[in-house]
Amino acid sequence: MSKTKIYTGAVLVLGIVQFIESIAFSIPSSYYPNYIIELGASVASIGLFTSGFMMAEAIMAPKMGGFQMSMVGGGSSYWVSLETSSLVL
Repeated sequence: MSKTKIYTGAVLVLGIVQFIESIAFSIPSSYYPNYIIELGASVASIGLFTSGFMMAEAIMAPKMGGFQMSMVGGGSSYWVSLETSSLVL
């Protein structure tokens, strides 16, 4: 019985990059509301901006994942990246 790989090297690299990217985004985003309030913005505008950014990320993440997989040359691994990005979001 041959052993099949669940994750190829390309999928693992994309997963690691996504993990590092999410950490890089979450560190400054936790300080963002305090900084903007000090500049005089209202709480409602901060919520609107943050929700708009998260909505754009949720819409674009699967499309960018598909683009990356087409560049790497994924077949069935495209669906793994699509499902993974939808679970993360």
